[in-house]
Order: sequence, then C-alpha cells, then structure tokens
Amino acid sequence: MKKQLLLSARIIFIATISSGTYAGSGEQNDDRGEHPRGSTILMIVGDDNETAEPGKGTGDVFIRNRLEEVLGHEVILFFETESSSTLYEAVELSDLVIVSESIFSLRLRDKLKSVTIPVINCESFIQDDMGLTAKEPSGDPGEPEDFAYGVREKDTGIDVTMPSHPLAAGLEGHVTIYREPREVNWGKVGEGAKVIATLTGKKEAAAIYVYEKGAELFDGTEAAGMRIGFLLEEENVTGTSNFMTEEGLCLFDAAIEFALESEDE
Repeated sequence: MKKQLLLSARIIFIATISSGTYAGSGEQNDDRGEHPRGSTILMIVGDDNETAEPGKGTGDVFIRNRLEEVLGHEVILFFETESSSTLYEAVELSDLVIVSESIFSLRLRDKLKSVTIPVINCESFIQDDMGLTAKEPSGDPGEPEDFAYGVREKDTGIDVTMPSHPLAAGLEGHVTIYREPREVNWGKVGEGAKVIATLTGKKEAAAIYVYEKGAELFDGTEAAGMRIGFLLEEENVTGTSNFMTEEGLCLFDAAIEFALESEDE
C-alpha cells in the first residue's frame, strides 16, 4: 500500500483534476489497513461504443461496486481522454491499475508500459502496445488460428491450465465463467508469461496470464511491473462482468488480490 502520507496528496490531486474524472467512495480514511483490502485502485474507463457516459456503463459500474463494496478498496475512475502527465500523477497515488475494455485502445496505447505498479488489463487491443503479444494481426471477433490476439465472440467458459497458481483461485479444468455466452479476450503471449487459463479448446490463446515484474515480454523488453491479462470483455449497455458466475468472480477477485499482494513484496 502507498504510505499514508500520500493521502493528503491524493486529496489535492482529486481537487485539481477535471470534473468527473474521479468518482470517490466516500470520505478519506486514514485507517485504510493493509493489502489486499483498503487499497487504492486506478480504474481507467471510457466509452468505446458511445452508449454510456465513461464509467457509467453497466459493466464498469458492476466492477467498481465489487471493488469498493465487496473487496473493500477505494476506486479512482480515470477517463482515457486525460493527458499522459495526469495519468502518471494518478498512477503515483495508486496501488493497482485496472484497464477496462470500455476504453478506446487508440487513446491509451502504450502509456502504461513504463509504470512500475501492477496493471490488470482487460482491453485486448492494447496487448500489442504493452509488449504482451505480437503486434498483428488482431481480430474482433477473432480466433487464434488467424490472429495474434483478439476477442472470441461468444463462450461461457475457459480452460484452467495452471491450477496451482494463485490466479486460478483453486479452480481447474473447464470453468464456466458466464451464465450465458459472452465475449472473451485472449492473446498469444511470450515465453516470459505464465498462462493460467486459455480459451476453451485453444491452448495457444491465453485468457488469463501474468508477466511478473522483470519478466521478458513478448517484444523482448522487461516488464516494468506486474502485468496481468484478464479475459473480461465489456459491453456498456447490457454489461458483461455482471453475467459472471461465482467461479468467474472468484477468478476476478484472485487477480486483484494477487496483484496487490505483489506490491507488498
């Protein structure tokens, strides 16, 4: 967790950034506790589909509520349209970054590649910019036979291939993650990544993976911080995360906990 002296700096930061960029969870609390609860999570949101105000799509609201109300964290909502300098200020005050798939990838690209705190990425189309996968081609929808990364159009499950890893949340084999078929993000990652789960029947397509800090990325550079690729596509109107099963939510919670615990090491 960032040191408590950052609390006053965060309050100043919140007061100076543009209206709506921050969506707080109540009064500041100097007694935030230790990881993994009580952490500050920067959630980068947008409206790629132009169907909802940034951060107010069904899925983004669901995820924010889970982070705050179930997992006990503080969330800073950050719009993809903000400047790089403002983004890095927000990163400095955070313990973890989550990139929602609601963003427009061309606005973010590789801006998070150099940050040293953990990043959980749910946007398939910045995987290449972040050095996590090959550059091209990409598919939406797309399958690994034809693309380096992309989105499976409809599925209800994934295959857990590394059940011993904390990111597997104690699950193994085929796991049902959605109550009804939804989109699933995936990428073909480099040898420096640990692949925890794949698309159903496609071992080459990682749906949950992690590059530890210092690991060699696909592009040959070193991971500046932990990078977790997470399968969660998002659809602003009906949502996607809100269709997750208990198993799917366990996987999401495990990603949050694992990333935050890595910050304490």
